[in-house]
Amino acid sequence: MDKTKVCIMGIYIGKLPDCFSVWLKSCEKNSTIDFVVISDQKIENHPKNVKIINMTLNQLKEKISKVVGFEVALQTPFKLCDYKPAYGYVFHELFDGYDYWGHCDFDLIFGDLRSFFSKYKMDKYDKFLPLGHLSLYRNTKENNMRFMEDIPGFSNYKKIFTDDRNFLFDELGIIKIYNKTSSKFFDKIIFADIKPNIKRYTMCTNLKYYPNIYEEFNKRYKKVNFNKQVFIWDDNKIYQYYIDCNRVQKREYIYIHIQKRKWCLKSEYSNRMVISNNEVFKAENTNIEKIIKKYNKYSLVVEKAEDLRNFIKHCWSYLKRKILKIEKEKIIVEK
Repeated sequence: MDKTKVCIMGIYIGKLPDCFSVWLKSCEKNSTIDFVVISDQKIENHPKNVKIINMTLNQLKEKISKVVGFEVALQTPFKLCDYKPAYGYVFHELFDGYDYWGHCDFDLIFGDLRSFFSKYKMDKYDKFLPLGHLSLYRNTKENNMRFMEDIPGFSNYKKIFTDDRNFLFDELGIIKIYNKTSSKFFDKIIFADIKPNIKRYTMCTNLKYYPNIYEEFNKRYKKVNFNKQVFIWDDNKIYQYYIDCNRVQKREYIYIHIQKRKWCLKSEYSNRMVISNNEVFKAENTNIEKIIKKYNKYSLVVEKAEDLRNFIKHCWSYLKRKILKIEKEKIIVEK
């Protein structure tokens, strides 16, 4: 068994999301890994392997500023995304004695983390996993300071940390840093990242600012989504069950990321939970085809309508940005 000591941290400021209890349960099922939650909320009845630290946003700002040596910008919790790659440096005392530390979001359910760490030989890498919802870093002084390195064509950490805007530093910036150094970086997609803008649970197959990562992902599987598919949390493992060539098949993922949806637990826990329709609930039926038909049914008409709606929404958002830019430039010229 892999004995690598791992600690994963998440920070949440404000009212905890409805999905938080599910996240905690998935931590509990990964009992050989430790987790730290920093929040300004009172959290009770948490698993033994989850440590709770109470801090306000202002206290976090003071803590980060003191460690990095200058006053940082932290007006809203969303800005914390830019500080994630620095957690190992800022909160080094919490990770003392661990081989790896990580940062994570709460809109996800962990699968069998330890088995994936072993399968993909995490101990060979300085950074394991590419995106902000879950990334792990080798816990050494040099690696924990990696975020300080200059990035060609990208703002450096001092500019990012003193600007209230979000720079996606936990993804765009840190990926650029690891790609330009000799550090070993595991950047394969081994997680189920659910599309946020359509009702039926399907996986993301592209992201405009990570084309290389998704290109490799699509080539590896050839077909990522299926008309008949469903996601199930099965005895601490996250599976995509699907029907292909009239056969029920499955793929396992290290976690499932369910972003920009209001989802929560809708039944008591069992060893087999369906993840669909913005709910996590006990799988009463063992017939996969029936589960798919009831909870994640495919409809060409519905999906085409959703695609059209999302396209119009995207165009309108683009137009608004253009109008605001024109208005802003007009004001500057008049002044």
